[in-house]
Amino acid sequence: MDTAVVKEEIRLEAMHLGFSKCGFASSRFLAKDFSCYETLIAENYHADMLYLGKEPQKRFYPSLLHPEIRTVIVLMAGYKTQAQQGKDAGYTISKYAFVPDYHIIMMDHVKKLSSFIDAKYHPKILLNFVDTGPISEKAWARQAGLGNFGKNSLIITPEGSYFFIGIILTDLFVDPDEPFYEDLCHDCDLCVKTCPTQALHKPYAVDARLCISYHTIENKKDIPASIVEKMGSKMYGCDVCQEVCPLNRRQAVNSVFFSPLSSLLDMRAKDFEAVGPTDFKQRFHESSMLRLGYRRYKRNIEAVKKMAASFRKRPS
Repeated sequence: MDTAVVKEEIRLEAMHLGFSKCGFASSRFLAKDFSCYETLIAENYHADMLYLGKEPQKRFYPSLLHPEIRTVIVLMAGYKTQAQQGKDAGYTISKYAFVPDYHIIMMDHVKKLSSFIDAKYHPKILLNFVDTGPISEKAWARQAGLGNFGKNSLIITPEGSYFFIGIILTDLFVDPDEPFYEDLCHDCDLCVKTCPTQALHKPYAVDARLCISYHTIENKKDIPASIVEKMGSKMYGCDVCQEVCPLNRRQAVNSVFFSPLSSLLDMRAKDFEAVGPTDFKQRFHESSMLRLGYRRYKRNIEAVKKMAASFRKRPS
């Protein structure tokens, strides 16, 4: 079997399915990435996301997931859209929530590519991941030649950073791509300077304890007052570090998977505030916001309202 031909056939099928990028890496232990990750975990950059500290070596060594893994296939789908929330929205949500839940959409298409590989090359092992298991999507995206870590901790490609990442692990050998080691940030530090909470005080890493996205999406407790006062209108996620990135001003490599959810983008402030526990699931059933749950949704709404009330009381 000509492994170079196999590689090209898989890449072409990935593009045919609608992925924006497809890269390949040989399975091995990414020792340097693991060491950096261990340091961040030791410094508690992961906040209360305790699962990130469990068996961390697996994220950088696929053979610990299955000893016969030989290739890591990395898939990226762009989700940047020109769509915006209405001027009366009142509450800002992250752009990735503008489109249907990526966990579901991406996994569906990752499985389709796995089925293609299975039918054509008959490997024994095909393991699929979309932000769903112990695999470092960003580290393997760099290893597969698709992009490099930016100072905002995200994977930045020459076309920007608005991408979802999926992974296939297989025992099928495919010629690897060259890793992407170019620093695309160069001297730029706009994301570091403009982060509302200084969560990027250590460039190329995000301190979740200070991150608005963490506190409005992952944090299951009360949001600290020091974060609330910096949230502005952000009730689900924060895109500041991506919005200021010069490479994102020209991103045009987007996937056909994701179309904006008009029902969400058309919501006004009073619509957000009127959502109750009985209609929460119906209102957000297509969006990743559903994963928030009604209690945290309401917590976030109240936090934004509290911040706005506090701002109005400040002397001019």
